[in-house]
Amino acid sequence: MFDARPLEKATLSSILRLEVASEQRIFVSTSPVTVAQSMFEPASEVFGLWDGEGAVGLIGMIDFTRPDADLVEGEEPDNFYLWRLLIDQGQQHKGYGSRALGFFLDRAREKGIARVTLTAVDAPGTPIPFYERHGFTRTGRIIEGEVQMARVI
Repeated sequence: MFDARPLEKATLSSILRLEVASEQRIFVSTSPVTVAQSMFEPASEVFGLWDGEGAVGLIGMIDFTRPDADLVEGEEPDNFYLWRLLIDQGQQHKGYGSRALGFFLDRAREKGIARVTLTAVDAPGTPIPFYERHGFTRTGRIIEGEVQMARVI
């Protein structure tokens, strides 16, 4: 059964071993980098994605509505940001990415946030079509070289 769990010492090694396919590495940072960076972003939330007892991915979010959020230039303080979404290469095309997005949207709703954003590299093999299928649209903004996409929920 799929679920998202906060990171724990006992299961961290399973999360740190997750890897995307080599051709996807230009689109998403590794799970060890994400875990390390989250220590310096007080408004971040990082969860392991699990199917039963097997780690299948990692999701990171930043709540820009929090006063301690480290806003990136051009980012708006009234949204919830999908910072990282990584599904292990051996677990892709099984619906885990869609379920992770559902978890992300539910978290935003729980917080009373009506707008969510993400950024994605626009290059061959980009995940942009995946996000578009889930209701995200391009905003026309480029943030740190990546295409910003948004969705109202």
